[in-house]
Amino acid sequence: MGKIFYSNALRGVETLQQEAATAIQWLNMLKNIGALKREEDIWLGLSDWLIADESRKLTKTEIYNFILNNEIIITENLFDTPKESMLDYSTIGLRDRKELIFSLPTIQSWDDDFMYQDITNGKTIASIRFGDTSIRDQKILVVDEIQSHRHQFKRMNPLDDIPTAPFEKSWYKLMVKRLIRYAAEGDYDSIAWTRGDVQNVRCGYAIKYKKLLYSPSGVERYPGNLILQPYGSLPEFYPISNYNQLVRIVGKEVANTIETGEFAIRNLTVNNNGLIEFYDNVLPFFINKYCKKWGSSTLPMSVHGCDMHYIAITESMKVSVMQGQAMFRNGDVTSSDYPISKSSIKKKIAELSDVFSADIILLSTRDDLPENLIDHIHATKDTHGVFDVLNNNVYIIAEELSCLEDIERTFKHEVLGHQGLRAIYKDKLTIFLGKIEPLIPEKAKERYFKRYSNRYVAIEEYIAMQAEDYRNPTIWNRIQFIFQNQLREWGFNIYLRSNEIRCILSSRKRGMR
Repeated sequence: MGKIFYSNALRGVETLQQEAATAIQWLNMLKNIGALKREEDIWLGLSDWLIADESRKLTKTEIYNFILNNEIIITENLFDTPKESMLDYSTIGLRDRKELIFSLPTIQSWDDDFMYQDITNGKTIASIRFGDTSIRDQKILVVDEIQSHRHQFKRMNPLDDIPTAPFEKSWYKLMVKRLIRYAAEGDYDSIAWTRGDVQNVRCGYAIKYKKLLYSPSGVERYPGNLILQPYGSLPEFYPISNYNQLVRIVGKEVANTIETGEFAIRNLTVNNNGLIEFYDNVLPFFINKYCKKWGSSTLPMSVHGCDMHYIAITESMKVSVMQGQAMFRNGDVTSSDYPISKSSIKKKIAELSDVFSADIILLSTRDDLPENLIDHIHATKDTHGVFDVLNNNVYIIAEELSCLEDIERTFKHEVLGHQGLRAIYKDKLTIFLGKIEPLIPEKAKERYFKRYSNRYVAIEEYIAMQAEDYRNPTIWNRIQFIFQNQLREWGFNIYLRSNEIRCILSSRKRGMR
């Protein structure tokens, strides 16, 4: 029986026949066999160590010992899930419900005020909740939740001071591999996991609306306008250009109802698309790619009345994973690390550009950026896109994206928050930003002003984040109010809805009339 996870670099060194070579030769050999994964190397420091003195002679044992002394160590804590406290978040009828927590003892602690703080001293990177059941003599491992509070919170709150840690983009892949190993050890026949809509209901993210109205602009179904009326709140307006955009806002079930010609719906529920994207798209994509070599792929199933995805655990899969799995990307998976193709990225950008009349330049890597931006962007660990103030261009970088949600968030941030704002206000931008400054909460102001030395840049970044996430409706409404008043001062006696303001801020082509 092999280790649960092995170091890609360590396994690579073991396969090499060379006993001695120069530092640069070792580096090239490891790269050529695909053993030096970028994410692992960041934490190992192997490349930096070898490049520091490229010509020095090193033995295989010296390389091996360096990796052993610096490799990532994963600690696991497995315990029974309290019977009552998580009942509302679990599938009915499961036996032996457990929780598996993963931590890294060498990383910097983060006090996330979450349930694992006292267990791992703030060094948790991810966790899984699961239980088991049997259907027609098939033993099934049922997964109720896969999450990384640390990595997900850092991604959603880039300005918060959250220490970096390994597996920032690949944590869910690590969890899937561990689940397969757990299933192999327990002789399970399959693994099932809950769908995104189930997660939405359990977590309270499903939003209930009093009414939905959709009105086509012409004789065709698209383009059109969507109005959602929440209970006890102002209506929400969305210009719709195609079916896919409708799905992103209201989900497939409601979108399909509209497709049949029913344009007025009462008492509906709209889910959080982030959970649906993760549980219904990101996880199946990776699992299908990873398990293809064992002849297994995801299929739908029902567990105690709950719709789920599942994958069969084949005998060849059990034998293979019991020998150990790669900590980072497995050598058998040689295509992109990301669950989206470049064609999907182009299609998504085209859809967003069509809605907001904005041009986006898609680049493969950050090294393809104009020279004036390369130094700036290389100082940032993760940058999905960048707005070039000098040329008024917005760039999105394909290699930095991990899901379709990244594209939409980046588009909104760079196009709505930066390019559009400057296109509208031009030399009067600082006047507008000055009026926004008093609206920024003190804690947010402290974070933004600490990160950006120029106060106007900090305020603009704050507005961009509001446009991107729309997390605080109260502040966004105040920004709208200031925007409307500014228009009147300039002689534009018109009223614009929230979504229209977003469209205007996004467009450098559309004139003010």
